[in-house]
Amino acid sequence: MTVDFRRHSSEKPAIRREGRKTFWITSEPGSITLTDSRGRNHEAAVAEVPEPMTVEGSWDVHFKQKYGREWDTVLPGLISWDTSEDEDVKYFSGTAVYTKTFSLPKTLTKKDLLLKLDLGQVYVIAEVILNGKHLGILWNAPYSVDITKEARTGENKLEVRLTNQWINRLIGDERLPLDYEPNGETYATWPEWMQHPGQPRESGRTTFVAYKHWNSRGKLQPAGLIGPVTIMPYAKAKIN
Repeated sequence: MTVDFRRHSSEKPAIRREGRKTFWITSEPGSITLTDSRGRNHEAAVAEVPEPMTVEGSWDVHFKQKYGREWDTVLPGLISWDTSEDEDVKYFSGTAVYTKTFSLPKTLTKKDLLLKLDLGQVYVIAEVILNGKHLGILWNAPYSVDITKEARTGENKLEVRLTNQWINRLIGDERLPLDYEPNGETYATWPEWMQHPGQPRESGRTTFVAYKHWNSRGKLQPAGLIGPVTIMPYAKAKIN
């Protein structure tokens, strides 16, 4: 295969087979030439590709602790939870649900375009739902998913269920009174509240571990949907 670009692209060209047809998928305008095993050239060209669209503004977020309270808040922008001034958010560990309504212009929903949703920085697992359709769970970079079939002109509802690690809640709990008898870094006996299910923990703690790996001075980990969240358009050109 030989490839000739009129314009430099940082992405490698993607070739997709659909039945007997071959398509070039590209995020930038340019041309491509493929040479088959018989030495024949096959070409495709793309004159223009719309610019990516960043999903900006505030997000509605629902936090729910498995053994604590649940609450709703509005984040004016995407941040790492550990940088929040709200201690409930700062030390949160679990799954938080982000929701956002955004509008797509007609220029991004043309038939010859493919669309990907890129979540940017994610810590650490995200489940994506667009217009009620579950699009899968993303657990490693790049945190992106194809939304071509689900995206529509005008209003779209995006939901991202974001789950982080347990570390920040463990560090946050170490700032609260101890409600069991310690024995070094572990415990001496099972705490009273654990032996009687349903009994409240007056300390306010929500975690309990067999061995303490973290203390109140531990470094909090990045958490949450940090973004930027971007709609990435790709041209789909038939190779002749």
